[in-house]
Amino acid sequence: MAIVRWRPYRDVTTLQDEMNSLLETFLGHREPEAAAAASLWGPRVDIHETKDGYLFDAELPGVTKEDIKLTVHDNTLTLEGEKKYGHADQKDCDCHRQERIFGKFQRSFSLPMAVDSDKIEASFESGVLTIHLAKKEIARPKEIPIAVK
Repeated sequence: MAIVRWRPYRDVTTLQDEMNSLLETFLGHREPEAAAAASLWGPRVDIHETKDGYLFDAELPGVTKEDIKLTVHDNTLTLEGEKKYGHADQKDCDCHRQERIFGKFQRSFSLPMAVDSDKIEASFESGVLTIHLAKKEIARPKEIPIAVK
């Protein structure tokens, strides 16, 4: 069962975005590091289906619970927030290398009609956001007894 809606022209759109980014960098409108950082940052998410619902596990290291917003609207689950830059004592020093990515992020997932949007629970522990989406009662398989005559 697909959780994410299939978009046949996604690859073409991605290619167009990369070409636009390349031209902006070449023409001096954007710095290459900023272009790379903007396209890379997004939390990694694992999605599992159980008999009672769906489990989403999102890796959010260095993000606090207060910097995360989770919404459901029109069968779309949206995870957004911000990973803030380092420590306060790093502002007065020169950075020689920065490999970690900071800034705002947003991920959206299309939900199946079987999800009961009134029974969504989320917890955050050790940098992992766990979201449990319960299935509606009618979506759960029911065993029908067969009478022998």
